[in-house]
Amino acid sequence: MNKKLLLVGFFGVVIICALVTIPLLREQVGKIGTQAGDMSEKEKIKTEFITSLARSQNVSEEAIQQVAGEYDVKSNDYFVTASYKNEPGVVYMYQKTQNGGFKFVGVVGDAQNKSPEELSNDHIFSS
Repeated sequence: MNKKLLLVGFFGVVIICALVTIPLLREQVGKIGTQAGDMSEKEKIKTEFITSLARSQNVSEEAIQQVAGEYDVKSNDYFVTASYKNEPGVVYMYQKTQNGGFKFVGVVGDAQNKSPEELSNDHIFSS
């Protein structure tokens, strides 16, 4: 009798643990999947940014050292990071605006500590 009661209690605890753990694991796996963002959307916003630079800012693709479409989990939105050949150590961040253009939102890395006078204002635009 004691063995049966102990066995039932053990399986009860296992079932309760599974019922609690499985939803938590599913939520975490879902977060990991969305953190990366959709690769096609990242590529799309990158292409739109390069086109916007050429059209509205007269900046050629040759002036860009590196550009990438990124995904922000907190805002659930895509943004662009770009560095330029005339300022290789500065990474600029841009968000897409409602009118389809891009606006400067800040710099990342070592350049965060620089004053606006130390940065080239060529890349702080809003379209």
